[in-house]
Amino acid sequence: MSPALTLVVGLAVLLMTSSACTLGASRGTMPPPDANGEVDPSAVPDFIAYAGRADGIVGWVPKSYLLEPGQRCRGPQCDPIPVYADDLETLIGHDVPGRGFVPLGVDPAGVPGRPVVVGPSIGAPASP
Repeated sequence: MSPALTLVVGLAVLLMTSSACTLGASRGTMPPPDANGEVDPSAVPDFIAYAGRADGIVGWVPKSYLLEPGQRCRGPQCDPIPVYADDLETLIGHDVPGRGFVPLGVDPAGVPGRPVVVGPSIGAPASP
């Protein structure tokens, strides 16, 4: 196989696998913890509902950002968490520490600060 053909085939495989990543992805809310306060990671959907400043679901956050937050933090500062649209592929904004949801194209410094509130999701389907 020629190098050019190998490159084309490789790119095609890469595009097919990356676009298929969310085809079978599950979405829902975080399941309740067990009696020990632990959440079973296998019970957590691939994308977890994200509520914004107003009631309702703004978008969806990959579970890895919530189950493994230490991987995205350097000391007390954590990276923004991507928030995706209902198609689970289109990036619509980020959860910015201390600011909450910031849509793409908006300067986080212009968004009023907000304390972190953890609680049940509103209006999201329960995870299967």
